[in-house]
Amino acid sequence: MQLAGVQSVANLSYLRFSTGRTGSSADPGPVRDLSLDRVALQDLFRDFDRLRGDLGRLDRTLGGLRRGHRGGGLATARSGLALDLDTTDQRATLTSSEEVNGSTTSFGPTQPSYEGSSTAGPTIGGLYDGSSGTSTLTFTATQGGIVGLATPIEFELRDGEGTLIDVLSFDPFAAAGTTVTASNGLELSLAAGTVFAGDRFSISVSNTTPQGLSTDAQLVDAGFEPGFVLEAGSFDLNGVTISVDPTDSLNDVIDRINSSAAGVSAVYDDQADVFRLSADEVGAQGQVAIENDSSGLIAALRLDPGQAVVGMDDQRRKALNQVTAFFGVNAGTFKVNGQLIAVDPAVDSLEDVLGRIESSASDLTASYDQASGRVAIESTTPGKTLALDDDTSGFLAAILVGEGRRETDPGVRHLRGLDSAEIGRGLARIGLRLDEIMGSRGVVNADLESGRFRTALITGLGQLFENEGITSRSWAGFETPSGIQFDLSRDATRSLGFDLDKFRLEARQNPDALLDLLVGRDAPEEGILGVLGKALDQVESGLADRYGEGGSLLDLLA
Repeated sequence: MQLAGVQSVANLSYLRFSTGRTGSSADPGPVRDLSLDRVALQDLFRDFDRLRGDLGRLDRTLGGLRRGHRGGGLATARSGLALDLDTTDQRATLTSSEEVNGSTTSFGPTQPSYEGSSTAGPTIGGLYDGSSGTSTLTFTATQGGIVGLATPIEFELRDGEGTLIDVLSFDPFAAAGTTVTASNGLELSLAAGTVFAGDRFSISVSNTTPQGLSTDAQLVDAGFEPGFVLEAGSFDLNGVTISVDPTDSLNDVIDRINSSAAGVSAVYDDQADVFRLSADEVGAQGQVAIENDSSGLIAALRLDPGQAVVGMDDQRRKALNQVTAFFGVNAGTFKVNGQLIAVDPAVDSLEDVLGRIESSASDLTASYDQASGRVAIESTTPGKTLALDDDTSGFLAAILVGEGRRETDPGVRHLRGLDSAEIGRGLARIGLRLDEIMGSRGVVNADLESGRFRTALITGLGQLFENEGITSRSWAGFETPSGIQFDLSRDATRSLGFDLDKFRLEARQNPDALLDLLVGRDAPEEGILGVLGKALDQVESGLADRYGEGGSLLDLLA
């Protein structure tokens, strides 16, 4: 197979470029000074050469395919309707059921430090009502004592302006941990120890919701919603114990989870203010299970309960009795060309059974096509009958392929060696070359040559696809049933691409049609590769006329 056309630009040594006027003395013609666009033309001509080289490589790849068998086709048994299997793998996840900090106000720290010698550490809780806006609140001990003894202990609570908000009093003999509530909703409790009159501590309050947790701060100061108690403890994740301490940061806990043997990855999404645990293994084998939390962190992260997504397998790989489409399958057997195929729906998946069919003989293929949703069992020997018999399992009925014999169609040609992946790679390289050629260089002469190529290609493809009965999506856009797509408009970001699923399906089911589209039925110029080659020919053949005599093209390309 040989692409028609003139030799490549790099070999057109007869072309001459003038540095002055061209034409007869009576009609001197226009002045063409190439000094400004020499580099742009050089790059464009090299892109032309690279495209021609890629066309030649793909043409040689396809060159021997038409010598395939013509006397008989391939016997095929295919599902009568789409099975519509879910072929996506789903990862198990557990996500916060709501924002971790959903309150409309915030405060902190929750365990402030005294200015003074008092040892009865304070803890702030409750829910700030926002009545003091965003401010710094100060708690000052006006009456001291030892926590739990007869002397009452008292604090004044004032805002940043010194205005008294409330007086908080602990009754005589009030035990450590006893809570008193201020009028603004904040709660104060004291640990065991002594409070000295005049000592004070401060917290910041805000009447707006914070953006999210502070993942580097200690957990007690990270910004969890008030009401959750965090303490030293642990939780079990997929049976692996994860320790937690209030002095840890959330990042510490995340690192501990991610480096553990639990098989789970943890992340905090500060934009959505949610915490997410995801199984490392995709599918039903991966899980996220939390038990025995003694730290309070799981509740604070809104993971108890959280939003759980169960891991699921691609239905092609699930046991048949777990897929609705195959509920009618029983333990049994069926025959393919006399070979017995066993089926156990409690163990076998669709892929297992199809693989068993393929391994039963060297001249059979069995596959599920994701694009069409159908199963196909096919003989790879032209002219050989395909026999499906004696099904006691119900498998053939479940995949909508009945028992019986399939004869070949003697009018169908069989092409050997059609490799859709290799052809796809060749087309992808050609697409990159087209993108390079079509891109604007901002130089008049180079863009004129690129435009001539674009016009020639649009015209040629339009004629080709009209003959094929393919309508254009626009004046410069075409898409074939095999998924090959052209967009040759000036604002296109991609000149050539293809729908991979459609392309593979066409290569498998209609290889002759795909080959005809690429290289033509009877002559190379009838196919896509021929149209591309002819468009190059048209641009290159007129170079001498456009640029005249006087300075070789080889010099220009040097």
